[in-house]
Amino acid sequence: MMSLEIQSAVSTLQQQSEVTRASLDTVELDRIDRALDELIRNHTKTSQPLRMVRSARANALKVVKDRARQGLVSFDDPDLYAAKRAEAEAASAYDPLAEFELLDWLDSTPSLTVHQRQLLKAVARGHDAESLACAAGLPVKRMRERISRARSAAFAGYIAEVTCA
Repeated sequence: MMSLEIQSAVSTLQQQSEVTRASLDTVELDRIDRALDELIRNHTKTSQPLRMVRSARANALKVVKDRARQGLVSFDDPDLYAAKRAEAEAASAYDPLAEFELLDWLDSTPSLTVHQRQLLKAVARGHDAESLACAAGLPVKRMRERISRARSAAFAGYIAEVTCA
């Protein structure tokens, strides 16, 4: 059963839909439809109806914009995957000098603690969170947090030391 707040928010969106339907704005109708779907999915919420409407419309707009940004794709196009393949090959071009420079920076940076440096070196050698967690006797989730924090510290340090130099 829907809360009274959700019922009020749905009613508001339905009224907006009727007004929009007269103007034949399909993008806005799609946005309202997605917002209605979100409200119905979260039918037990009890916050203010106007805030829920605004939030649901904003989330729907994100989806509509993402879809518009992706553009239309014809699956009949034989060159459809050629461009994607070229992008992937360019992105994965291996540069051993860049790897060496990064590992050298990792050894010499004052931005990282000893533990962060060891952790990032292990990740660079190919260890994953599961194997590192097992070796350290920690839960995998905790090890992922540590890796994430170490990467964040390394990124901030790299930006401060290398790109500004």
